[in-house]
Amino acid sequence: MNQFRNFVIRVSIAYIVLGLIALLPGIRYGDGLFALWAIAIVFVIFSAVLRPLFLAIALPFIIATAGLFIFVIDGLLLLFTALVTSLDVAGFGWALLAAFGMSITNIYMENAFKRLGWLDLEEDDEFTRIESPSTLLRILLMVVLLAGITFSGAMAAQVVLALSIVTPSLQLIGAGGVVTFFALTLGIAWLVASGLSMQRRAIFSGLVAASCTVIVIVASRVILFQPLNVEPLSLERPPNVQFWELPTGSRIAYTEFLGPADNLNPPVIVLHGGPGFPILEADRDFYMQFAADGFDVYLYDQVGTGFSEKLDTLSAYGVERNIADLDAIRAEIGADDLILIGQGAGSELAARYTAEFPERVSKIVFHSPTALWEDETFFVDYTRTASPIGPLTVFEPRALLAIGLTTFGPNAAQRLVTQETMIAYAQQRYAPGVFVCADDAEQAPSLQNAAINYYVELRVELTTSDLLDGTDPRPQLANNLTPVIILTSECDYVAWEVIEQYRQTFLNNRVFYFQDAGHLIHLTQGDAMAGVIEAFLLEEDYPMVPYESSSSPRPIIPLADQ
Repeated sequence: MNQFRNFVIRVSIAYIVLGLIALLPGIRYGDGLFALWAIAIVFVIFSAVLRPLFLAIALPFIIATAGLFIFVIDGLLLLFTALVTSLDVAGFGWALLAAFGMSITNIYMENAFKRLGWLDLEEDDEFTRIESPSTLLRILLMVVLLAGITFSGAMAAQVVLALSIVTPSLQLIGAGGVVTFFALTLGIAWLVASGLSMQRRAIFSGLVAASCTVIVIVASRVILFQPLNVEPLSLERPPNVQFWELPTGSRIAYTEFLGPADNLNPPVIVLHGGPGFPILEADRDFYMQFAADGFDVYLYDQVGTGFSEKLDTLSAYGVERNIADLDAIRAEIGADDLILIGQGAGSELAARYTAEFPERVSKIVFHSPTALWEDETFFVDYTRTASPIGPLTVFEPRALLAIGLTTFGPNAAQRLVTQETMIAYAQQRYAPGVFVCADDAEQAPSLQNAAINYYVELRVELTTSDLLDGTDPRPQLANNLTPVIILTSECDYVAWEVIEQYRQTFLNNRVFYFQDAGHLIHLTQGDAMAGVIEAFLLEEDYPMVPYESSSSPRPIIPLADQ
């Protein structure tokens, strides 16, 4: 039992120390559940098994370097740990620096734990455990207890997310979280009682764990499981909306504006943004004009959004489903190739479809595109828009929990908050001011008849990131020469670096910059945008000069004015 306790304590020390060295620029670890715990356990096992062997082999070097070679051994153990875990070490130099920091911190932490009786004393230890803690130590241990209770809550939350992967039952998930919280709080309280030299440690730790667990259960019941205060969503389908019954199983709502019967041009397909944000009336009113230029124009709500039918399970949503639907639509309308207009996240869909079916895309318009691949260098800036705090601020704990579960256990998330409720919630709280400049708030689009499925947005974003093993489409698009134009604006909240990402990926490009326009350029600069798209479709001279520089033309907002 003591050996098991010592192992747990040493893993806990490694957890803390590894968390600290992750502050170094050259040390990173994965975002997955229990990632740091897995790294700590592997490192402790390697230290117990391999470190004695390395010490024996390297004894001459250790003697010659007055013990400094031990840091090399610890650095190697870190590198070995990185080979089998999500730990990322940027070179042996960073491993040495991290090993030095770990060794120094370990010495102090292990000595402190031994003095408190949390670790067994070795025979050659020159000190004894504290039998009569001082007032300062008592205060410190109570702070440790409070921090430990918070830590127990964080670990219980991870267990909740992990259980949601294997079961949609909210009862089982909740029970797992409660048991985890109780057990960890009990253990931490027992350690604190041991450090305080209490005689009745079991009673103290039991009372602390039981009372905290009751508080958590009651608070969770009151806070997390209150129904969301949303009004039922009432949508009126426009008369020109029709439906495709696709072989993928999706029932897709669409609007068509047909050109002349004898036109031979590829059809234009408009891909909306979000990706959970549907086609708006403003979009239909704008894009219909290109039918007069001899093109069949189609606008459709991606599956789960707008008037298109929802899928039964959230896990079925994703970028691959949207790509399959788009190709099924191409087959449905009998087209060999397409002209794609992607708005926002629709640009990602257009690019990924092109990566998979390059021969089926003749031209692309990227309208205020979002990142092809999120590598943590991009950011959004809403300060220039009419909604500087962003589009959707979520405060309700139940909605926050559902959003968190969507990443790991989408079926559990749907049991907590249904798609219908989440759609109503998003529509009633979405701020359309993010689509226009700060001075153009009155031109923001109406969302009265829009079904915004925030679940779809989350799931598609996850499947285009490394969180769910998404793939970066840029290698497939290397040297792609599909003609494209990239439309960007003064008040777009997407980073300028995203525009450069598209320019570097699609070599046959032209960039057009629109002043006094936001993420939806056509809301305030419709004529100018239409002129550029028309010239691109008809291969005529552009009515405005393309933007050639790689530096951002967007004005910088002084910090004092933000």
